[in-house]
Amino acid sequence: MKKLRIVAGAIVAVLLVALVVLRVVGLDPKERRAGLWLTGEVVATPVTDWSFTDKYRNIYVQTKTWYLVPHSVTTGCVAKDGKLYLTSTYRPGLQFPRDRA
Repeated sequence: MKKLRIVAGAIVAVLLVALVVLRVVGLDPKERRAGLWLTGEVVATPVTDWSFTDKYRNIYVQTKTWYLVPHSVTTGCVAKDGKLYLTSTYRPGLQFPRDRA
């Protein structure tokens, strides 16, 4: 039983160190691979015109999860009338969810 506690404690310690390292350096998503914390500058003021995103084909979006580790994904975006819309596409003949893009 004591050996099991030592092993479990070591695993928890390694996971905590890994999360701290990832928190410092970030882990941006790449194509279809999800990420964790995004790197970059946080903007706290509301954005009223999202047209500046027209020059970017894809963007990263970070969400909050119930297990307290951020989750980020790559998605397409379109700005219309100053509002930002995230896109999701399925090409003809593909099946959900296996072929999602």
